Amino acid sequence: MNLLRKLYPPILVILLCLFTFIKAYTGHSIGLFVNNFFPCVQEPMESFPCFGIYDIAAMLLALVLGIVFIGIIIFRIIKYLAAS
Repeated sequence: MNLLRKLYPPILVILLCLFTFIKAYTGHSIGLFVNNFFPCVQEPMESFPCFGIYDIAAMLLALVLGIVFIGIIIFRIIKYLAAS
């Protein structure tokens, strides 16, 4: 039970990262949100939206944070198993 209590916060962060990754991948919602504060000018000859880079950055950040917290979970499980 003590292990489960220690794994609860990293699991929540991983789920939040997964939600952010999926949201950025499917709907351009993060890019549109950031575009409200820092508007960009869309070039007519480009098919990629100018605010799309924000979605890519959000996906990369969510991916890196997710990998870090998966490592934290693995470390805590190994530490728990070694102590018992």
